[in-house]
Amino acid sequence: MRPGGPSDDISTASALITLCHGDRSEPIGRALAWLLLAHQNDDGGYSGPPDPARSPATSRC
Repeated sequence: MRPGGPSDDISTASALITLCHGDRSEPIGRALAWLLLAHQNDDGGYSGPPDPARSPATSRC
């Protein structure tokens, strides 16, 4: 992702966690609509980029 570029499912889902700690519900509703209505596949999954926090290169536990 680049600033000002289009979002992806992983970034939007991560941002939702932060938005839930705020006091405004409008951004949460917009993010959920984007994620669930516009980008969820018919099988319930998503086809965005892989989560960098879970990639083999970064998970050395």
